[in-house]
Amino acid sequence: MLGVGTSGDVAICHRFVDAGVGQMGNVMNGGVDHGKRQEFLEEHHVGARPDCHTCWVRPVCAGGCYHESYVHFGDTHALSLPPVRTGAWMIDNLFANLRTDYLGKPEVSGAFQ
Repeated sequence: MLGVGTSGDVAICHRFVDAGVGQMGNVMNGGVDHGKRQEFLEEHHVGARPDCHTCWVRPVCAGGCYHESYVHFGDTHALSLPPVRTGAWMIDNLFANLRTDYLGKPEVSGAFQ
């Protein structure tokens, strides 16, 4: 996802628009710099984050939010654990509630067999 500011600057997401970080070009001056975008995505891929390698929620959170990492740690590469832990807690509770509320009912649990 890319964000575009009123100046035409393209950023890696809407939260980085006009921030000077995560800039990916300008729509009035050549458009998106696809090389820069690809480099950013490769550097920030969840597979490039050692802390994420054994995390069970990795496929869902993909390593967390780049902007949260930048705001809290001044580095888009940093792992922003509080939001990741909150997301993991929410997902865990969702599945626990599904098991309790729906899978215990014969009319629902039969659909999962």
